[in-house]
Amino acid sequence: MLTRDQPVISIDLASPPGIGDPKDLTVEHLERQVVAVIEAECPGQQVDLLGYSLGAVVAAAIAGHHPQLIGTLVLVAGWMKTDKHQQLRNRLWFALRNANHEDALRLFMGLSSRSPMEVITVPSETLEAQLASIRFTPFLDQMMDLNQRIDIRDAVAAILAPTLIIAGSEDQMVPVHHAKAMF
Repeated sequence: MLTRDQPVISIDLASPPGIGDPKDLTVEHLERQVVAVIEAECPGQQVDLLGYSLGAVVAAAIAGHHPQLIGTLVLVAGWMKTDKHQQLRNRLWFALRNANHEDALRLFMGLSSRSPMEVITVPSETLEAQLASIRFTPFLDQMMDLNQRIDIRDAVAAILAPTLIIAGSEDQMVPVHHAKAMF
């Protein structure tokens, strides 16, 4: 539907070359990827940028650091600074990952990324298939480590573009208070 009136570009973030240790990935690495696509595909134009979860963090950083590129901004389930609740959840994620408990980690991811009502109402075979499809990659490890270290408050304060902030009332990973903090 969006493509009827304007071009739409979907970006899958990737691990930048030369990043070995998960602790080396930064928001700036991911920001550079998206800025490169915007400048290559829409030279000299402003774009309407939407980001979800870590993508919302990256989109907000771009809007704050490169205001000339952004016409409007939509942030879905984003946050400015990782809080203790998120850090605790990520520590558990890494404890399961480092102990090689992939089945337990899949269950944990299924619980923490879905609301109770979603878990209750989705057909069991669908939920099991979704959990089984989770793949553990070095880039996932890098993103999970980065999630523990987010602090883009300065970039958010510099955003000039009209911005729509969307939060899920039952979001377990990025609760509503994160969206309210961005106002």
